Amino acid sequence: FSLYFSFLTQPRSPRNPGCWPHAMTLTESQLEELEIIRSILGEDAFFVEENRVTFSLPLEANDGARLLVTLPNAHQAFGRPAAAAAAAAAEEAGPADVQGNIEEENSTRPPERTLSGRLRTDFPIKYLPPITLDCVLVPAYPETEPPQITLSCMWLPPSRLALLAAELDKLWTQSCGEPILFAWVDWLRTQALTCLGLCDAVVLDRISEPGEGSDPRCRCTGGHEELAAAAMLRYDAQQRSEHFLMEEQTCPVCYSDVLGSLCVCLRCGHFTCKECFVTHCKTRIDEGEFFVTCLCCTEPISPDILREHLGEETFQRWERIVSSQALDRMDDIRACPRCNTTVIIDVKANFGHCTKCFFAFCVSCGSAYHPGRLCEGKEAVLVKMLEKKSNPDTEDMLRRLRLQQELLNIQEVKKLSKPCPSCGVSIEKTEGCNKITCVCGKYFCYLCGKAIDGYNHFDSGYCELFVMPDEVGRFVPAVQIVRPMFLPDEPLSRCPNCGQGNARVARNNHSRCWNCRSEFCFRCRHLIRGTAHFLGGPCRQHEPV
Repeated sequence: FSLYFSFLTQPRSPRNPGCWPHAMTLTESQLEELEIIRSILGEDAFFVEENRVTFSLPLEANDGARLLVTLPNAHQAFGRPAAAAAAAAAEEAGPADVQGNIEEENSTRPPERTLSGRLRTDFPIKYLPPITLDCVLVPAYPETEPPQITLSCMWLPPSRLALLAAELDKLWTQSCGEPILFAWVDWLRTQALTCLGLCDAVVLDRISEPGEGSDPRCRCTGGHEELAAAAMLRYDAQQRSEHFLMEEQTCPVCYSDVLGSLCVCLRCGHFTCKECFVTHCKTRIDEGEFFVTCLCCTEPISPDILREHLGEETFQRWERIVSSQALDRMDDIRACPRCNTTVIIDVKANFGHCTKCFFAFCVSCGSAYHPGRLCEGKEAVLVKMLEKKSNPDTEDMLRRLRLQQELLNIQEVKKLSKPCPSCGVSIEKTEGCNKITCVCGKYFCYLCGKAIDGYNHFDSGYCELFVMPDEVGRFVPAVQIVRPMFLPDEPLSRCPNCGQGNARVARNNHSRCWNCRSEFCFRCRHLIRGTAHFLGGPCRQHEPV
């Protein structure tokens, strides 16, 4: 406190108490002390009204500290309401849960029951609600009398606050008539939790009314333990949010250092810089993705966050994709071929009737409904329409041009894609295996078009999981890297279990299928287990050079 007391010992001119209009009863030395404290701690460090000075002192626990709560009512499972309170607090405070907090949030332990039937649980916490120090500056302060103090806190019981008040009395005794306010404030901010032993584990004691013999200067402003715990979690979430926005953060995608206010925080707890977030979301939307998920996990991003950061035009495009894919998943919903209005169809009769333009249409071909006549399909209908004689006017030529383009689109889609057997959506495979996952969530084989459950379909040998050598041809650079491991121009040996081709590695006949993971002999193609097959039999485990 050398800087603080050096200010007090310097000669000073009379002060104008205009900066505290409600402090007209304070002496000149008391005003000087408050002005010095304000210059050190900041403008909002305290509040002055007449001769009363109120300090609000926030406390910060150690990293990894936990809030321990014990409830007296054994029928109230505090774990669930407290988690809901913490979630509500995070919603009010904004996106406060950042990536460094995810492990702490997930490590919240379930409630445990004590021997007396009380429930005990704990939560991660760092920022604690403030302790309020209320000082009444008497005229004889600081020469002969100390300020009259009152300590209050919403989560500390009066018995704990009395320990802090006793330490403040000791500091006044040691000061020998010197100004003490800053020493008290500094001690409470830095040493209060250490004095109470709450740096690593903040125990929320049972809050009760002060009894006889208790210190009248100490009072608890909180209510029941459950309410106090919820308020503490809410305060912690608010402070985490404020500190995150003001501090510099490292984007987990591009590793650039940006202010937290320039980051996008998601409800799953992860965050990225705005540039990475916008680029990721626009890429997913351009690819026609139904779910735009977090860059660090698979949690979907909420629509309100997408609207806020992507702009109205991109957000509406995403909404159209979501609506279109949602309608495609519904068997009884189609769009009217004339006005594109959503129509509920009769699946059995293959019939739809638009409630806007009143067009009755065939679901398969999109033309006027033709009961009793076999549907030729949309492609045949377009061909017939193009074969009709056209008028020389411009409108008819544009109509025929649109029909030609639609016909070419249908033919190209049929040539490059396969329809899902469940919902009929056309899917094109660009690379990878032949097990296709449709947007409707069903699986089917890209070779035969049949609906399948998993990879068991490819164990029969009729359909291969990978088409050889077309799929391998896409990975020629990778094959060239490992080429010395394989024998040149040696044919593949098919697995006796699933039929997939496998290459022999380093002249070793003990092979393991890359598809079904079965062990077999490369030479005789028998299923084996271990190396006993090669001991004394006709097959060698290693071929000679």
